[in-house]
Amino acid sequence: MAKRANLRMVILGFLPTLVRESLEKPNWKGRVEYLGTMAPEAYFRLIKHVRADVGLAPLLDNHFNQGKSAIKWIENTAIGIPTVASNCSPYAEVIEEGSGFLCTGTEEWEKAILTCLDDKRERQEIVNTSRICVSRRFDIKSVARTWRNLLLGE
Repeated sequence: MAKRANLRMVILGFLPTLVRESLEKPNWKGRVEYLGTMAPEAYFRLIKHVRADVGLAPLLDNHFNQGKSAIKWIENTAIGIPTVASNCSPYAEVIEEGSGFLCTGTEEWEKAILTCLDDKRERQEIVNTSRICVSRRFDIKSVARTWRNLLLGE
């Protein structure tokens, strides 16, 4: 936000109070919109109209988060935006080279976000690659095959 005066951030979903308070800095006033949690129907109606250059998926690397899914990467791919995510499960399990960014430190996050903001062609290439990866891993046939192998021991 400090490097791009015209940048706006929209946050969907749960946000801890401490984080929300840190986003209320005077120089960010009017640039951060917090929409909170909402019913699934409202959420899906909303995200299909999102016009963004990048989706962020920050997670702490802990046991609780390791049990989550990479749904934000899948949703961002579906609406046509690249994902910059924490380099930990679940994102490290699904984001392949060129299908998003996995970041561990502040410098990596900054570089990945600025790449997405500044290079429209790169953004589109990442989305194209991530769509191929999502289709390969999460289409109904792949999921059914995984469950069949798991349940039948094949």
